[in-house]
Amino acid sequence: MDESQMEVQRKIKHRIIYKPIIVGTHAVYLGKKAPEDKNNKWCCYVRGLNGEDISKYITKVEFELDKSFPQPNITISKPPFQIQEAGWGQFTINVKLYFPDPACKPVWIAKELILFDDLPRKEKRPIIAEDYNELVFVEPSPLMFKLLSQQDELPRPMPQPLPSAQSAGDVEMKDPNEQSQPGDLQQETSVDVATSMLADKKNKSDNIFKAID
Repeated sequence: MDESQMEVQRKIKHRIIYKPIIVGTHAVYLGKKAPEDKNNKWCCYVRGLNGEDISKYITKVEFELDKSFPQPNITISKPPFQIQEAGWGQFTINVKLYFPDPACKPVWIAKELILFDDLPRKEKRPIIAEDYNELVFVEPSPLMFKLLSQQDELPRPMPQPLPSAQSAGDVEMKDPNEQSQPGDLQQETSVDVATSMLADKKNKSDNIFKAID
């Protein structure tokens, strides 16, 4: 085992780092003149809570769409981490985050594509649905600790309410009010994610939506 591999496997003991991110969708109705099967244009994206550069600790994002799409699996390897499509129906988009440290397993987040609300449909009126997500890095390796520390430290946001979450694959969904306990993680770094709906959308990054306007 060379020195770089040993560096990855070492852990920063008793350290937990929280990184807030937003996973959202932005959709607009194109009107009755648009084809029925493509009458909504939408994008799905992952961004920092206040527009921070998350590419320092997220290397790529995979978007898994409904199987009816010609290209149901799309990988974005540089920011902005977003995709744009057109369609007619709502479905669940599975978003997979990858990290530069091979000891960090990828994280899956399910995001509902929202095309409709309770208001009458109107052309080009945006429908925005954003989820607050908190990545929890438990005892990261020195490599990951360095990358995470390059970001500006933010107060840990506590949006309410936080719905009860269920485990999804290798991701443990946790209430941020519950204190994480560092354990003997050996050669794996634990990355957890907690999710809630954002009640306040004042922090949206306008540049994400330019191509949809």
